[in-house]
Amino acid sequence: MLIDKGADINLGDTNGKTPFLWACILHRKEVAKLLMEHGADVNQASNDESTPLFWCSVMGFQKFVVLLHEQGAEGSLSISNTDGKTPLMAACYFRQQEIVTYLLQHLECVDESDNEGWTPLMEACFDNDIGSWDRFLDQFDTGDGLLLPLLQNESNRFLLYNDSPGQDSIIKQLLSKADANLQDMEGKSALYHACEWQYNRAVNILTELGANVNLEAKDKSTPLMEACFMEDEDTLQVLMETPSGSCRPIIEQLLNKGADVNSTDENGWNPFGFSCRTGNSNMIHRLIEFTNNVNQTYHGYTPLQMAEKSGNDEIVSLLIQKGANQTENTELVSSDESIYDSTDSETESMTNAKIVKGRSLLQACRNINEHMFTSLLQEAASENILNISGKKGKTPLLEACRYKNISKVENLLEAGASVNKEDINRWTPLLEACKVGEKEIVLLILKHNVDVDKTDARGYSPLLIACKNGYKDIVEILLSHQADANITNNAGITPLLVACTKQYTDIVQLLIYKGANINQSDAYGNTSLMVAGFYGYKQIIEVLLTEEADIDQRDSKGWTALSWATKGGHANTFVKMAYIHSLPECQTDDDNTDKQA
Repeated sequence: MLIDKGADINLGDTNGKTPFLWACILHRKEVAKLLMEHGADVNQASNDESTPLFWCSVMGFQKFVVLLHEQGAEGSLSISNTDGKTPLMAACYFRQQEIVTYLLQHLECVDESDNEGWTPLMEACFDNDIGSWDRFLDQFDTGDGLLLPLLQNESNRFLLYNDSPGQDSIIKQLLSKADANLQDMEGKSALYHACEWQYNRAVNILTELGANVNLEAKDKSTPLMEACFMEDEDTLQVLMETPSGSCRPIIEQLLNKGADVNSTDENGWNPFGFSCRTGNSNMIHRLIEFTNNVNQTYHGYTPLQMAEKSGNDEIVSLLIQKGANQTENTELVSSDESIYDSTDSETESMTNAKIVKGRSLLQACRNINEHMFTSLLQEAASENILNISGKKGKTPLLEACRYKNISKVENLLEAGASVNKEDINRWTPLLEACKVGEKEIVLLILKHNVDVDKTDARGYSPLLIACKNGYKDIVEILLSHQADANITNNAGITPLLVACTKQYTDIVQLLIYKGANINQSDAYGNTSLMVAGFYGYKQIIEVLLTEEADIDQRDSKGWTALSWATKGGHANTFVKMAYIHSLPECQTDDDNTDKQA
């Protein structure tokens, strides 16, 4: 009727969405056909230049995509929006496998890139391309609230695990036409992005089909460096290994394909040196056989010196066993410029008086000279440089937390130091206090305006850090300040999963009491009961079964807690405990013995 009355069929709303575009978004096929019959422009885009075909690629409406392609102008499959995103990129990002298949059949070039240099292959290998999709996805958080639930219902992106077979198929199809070694504006390839977000099977597919494992980004970092940085030492898929027929951990895949352990980034670090710096014994064990020189210096320090500074006797012994030179092992003193923060060239370039004072304060937070600290603090406060940081973003407050100096932390906070200032890895003073286990510093920081759930670049929250290190008193404090007991890191690991992995039974009980979801799984589908079963942690298994953990829940490969207990050699124990808990009133062996007596 409106059409018959002369309504403008191509008039858009405030966002530029036309009636035809809305018909496509809402999957109203008959309405769309009627509008087309009356002259609707099938290529007319919204304000962000997203066409109807683009929207249907997002939502997964394959028949609409075919119809629009057949009715649209030549080249409609490649029309991009204001961010440079094409329908193929959208289909890859939102995991629309059938649409990807159709588009690949009708596109000559599949290597077009968006404004940031992202290709469809990169979109398929990466799950959290936050920046370049922000503008488009903002539409789902505004307006009448219709779009977000609609997208969640229709898009495979909200239904599939990252390493799902559907995603595997998309990557394989793209590689039949795409160049695996194209790089974005930062010099990162699809393989680099897959390593960045720990996409195990994506890495496997890419490396098997010819991706260059040593392709450097603009900062000279490689996929292996990124994998070493991003791999969480608590990632259960690595700790629990992988079942027969599935992919090996990412680092092993890269090493088997010839990844260079000795290649250094622009800051002079290679994967082995970085692992020694962070004290990651798991990583060092895996990389040391590929390292050319265990005595190589990094910013003036050897791996052995860094291991001794971290106090890790296991790493020290391993390095000595592998030939680390013990002679002239210079003591690392706290007054030295930290290798974690800046280089000599940075210090030499500091000509601004304020910066010099700020750096002096930063250094004073690392030593025991209280008089010098007090004097520098007063100057820094008066000149508003309390939050000055080094190259790695370390602030005086962060350093005072790292060295567990309660009085300096208190003085810095009273002077106005920011509790929310992060380093380059998004590490905050609260995270540092939880890492070093200093309860008094945690309490001091929590008195200020701080986000108790703020995470670092790997998604670690203060609660996750405290659980990882077994600091029950800090866990209690954080939970009393409403920390999220079910928060996850980038690998989907929860505080409860971490506590189960580390066998901290008292923390497990505390988290459950505070509302932790006992059946919540990580990105691979691993649950707390699976972890406890694999390691044979009887007390934790008992706690979880008492709380009615789902014994039949399966991970992304179809394995149950019993499957993992069997793999870990604890099947008999697990079956017995599960059987006892299945009995009425959960009778135990002790109960039965008492009755017989």
